[in-house]
Amino acid sequence: MTERNESKTPLDTSSVPQRRAPMPNEDALALIDAANYAVLSTVDEAGNPYGVPVSAARDKAAEKPVLYFHSTAFEGSRKALNMSAVDRVSLCFVGRAVTVGERYTVDYESVVAAGRVERVTAKDELAHGFDVLLKRFSSMCGEEANRRYLEAHASYMPALWRVAVDRLTGKRHPAA
Repeated sequence: MTERNESKTPLDTSSVPQRRAPMPNEDALALIDAANYAVLSTVDEAGNPYGVPVSAARDKAAEKPVLYFHSTAFEGSRKALNMSAVDRVSLCFVGRAVTVGERYTVDYESVVAAGRVERVTAKDELAHGFDVLLKRFSSMCGEEANRRYLEAHASYMPALWRVAVDRLTGKRHPAA
């Protein structure tokens, strides 16, 4: 039986051999930038897991990888409660996943970004983080329309969360 990691530090899996070709960091960041969504994984204080899709965007101006995503402003949501209790999260981005049944495999590429999450409350960073999200997901609207949207919804803004990524793992398996 494998020993359980009861500490609050993440497992070091760097020495575990990879069957699939690891993805270079530049490719992993490009996949994050192109992905339509990510699955955010959290745990509560008792260690119960919870995963939910989110729209996450990378701050390309940041020196180290930083991701922003939003959630309901409701403080009692399971996602918010979990992240407030345990600040370690991961986000899984899938760029491609095609089942190749006749070969008993999946042609895929994915990235897992893990790090510490924090709710953004500072006015300047809120503006910056929402700008990062809007440029990623609503660039077709233009900066002026995005600015007007934020102003019009200022009384009810979703919560903004920042993940300081400290572990980035990309894998791909071309089924060719």
